[in-house]
Amino acid sequence: THVVAAFDKGMPRARIARYAEYKAQRQETPDDLRSQFALVRKILACYDIPIVEIDGEEADDVIATLARQAEAVQQDVAVVTGDLDLLQIVDERTTVLTTRRGITELGRYDVAAVRARFELDPRQLPDYRGLKGDPSDNLPGIPGVGEKTAIKLIKSAGSLDALLADPALAGSPKLEKLVVEYGEQARVCRDVSLIDRYLPIALDWESAAT
Repeated sequence: THVVAAFDKGMPRARIARYAEYKAQRQETPDDLRSQFALVRKILACYDIPIVEIDGEEADDVIATLARQAEAVQQDVAVVTGDLDLLQIVDERTTVLTTRRGITELGRYDVAAVRARFELDPRQLPDYRGLKGDPSDNLPGIPGVGEKTAIKLIKSAGSLDALLADPALAGSPKLEKLVVEYGEQARVCRDVSLIDRYLPIALDWESAAT
């Protein structure tokens, strides 16, 4: 019934303040891609699709805030994105469609699909990312902890905070030592990965009606 587009705008100030190396390895946007953004904006304007962007905020947080606002008035939400970070907002009303191959092939994630892929609930995904890190965002996580081990640790402890409070929950001396040594680094990576669902956005929803 409604369509909204979201864009990044500037560097994400809060995340960089928390972790200065966030996305530090990213190269400049290629010119052939940058030139397409103006065309995309023209197309959105032709279809009267509003664009929401906030200085110093990422599109993920804009999307998550709008999804929460829509849920608050009992609306179902479909998020279309190429970024799996938004899977953490999946719930009974919000579904994420990931662009696997342009728009010709989309993957649909509801709560069951997230559990099927990660063996975790959507709300646990930031903890999982904090442990395994994410090279695309320059987040180191805990060295030597990959996807399978991160899932195992979160399933065992229940949460990253519980694991850091009791590193013995890691289940082996080697992992326990890693948790003790790199636990704070994992916490920072988790905190940076948490999506903000409470940005100050006052959207005229009627302007987004299809």
